[in-house]
Amino acid sequence: MVAEEEPKKISLETEYEKRFGIPITDFELSTTSVYFGKESRAWSHDDILVVTRTASGALAKYLVKEQWDGVTKYLETTLTLEEWLAFLNKLYELHINEWEEGYILGRKPYYDSNSKKLDYWEFIIFPSNKKMLRYEGLNAYRPNWDKFIKIMDDMKARIKKDAVVEVIEEPQGYSKNNF
Repeated sequence: MVAEEEPKKISLETEYEKRFGIPITDFELSTTSVYFGKESRAWSHDDILVVTRTASGALAKYLVKEQWDGVTKYLETTLTLEEWLAFLNKLYELHINEWEEGYILGRKPYYDSNSKKLDYWEFIIFPSNKKMLRYEGLNAYRPNWDKFIKIMDDMKARIKKDAVVEVIEEPQGYSKNNF
């Protein structure tokens, strides 16, 4: 296993330095996957984004529930090594690895109790060298939230650009014969 990881590490380090002109950070090198889920009404996510490093780049997945028809769609595409490293670099530039972990559901809350809306989000980083880093909030947002959401939205757009759509479930009572 160690023999397989070493070439991957060297490739990541070399490609990163070539692209950005600086050495890769431990955060970027150790990140194997990121998860972002956001929902606004119920306790199930409206959309989920997962990007996972592979030997040649990354696998990017997007699961979205269309509110107007209740259909859940699954999209998936592959990213080049350069795209994976650029994605990590953008996250690192926001100092995400320095966020304080926030909790809800009876734990340490990171939320705005004065808000009337229900806007829950969860962001998880899976590093290879330690336990996962989990950040979540309810009606409250981290520093640089708009920039963070732009990075997530850009990744979703990238997935939509090349992905094949697979419908996971149709709402009850739905039938193509209804139209």
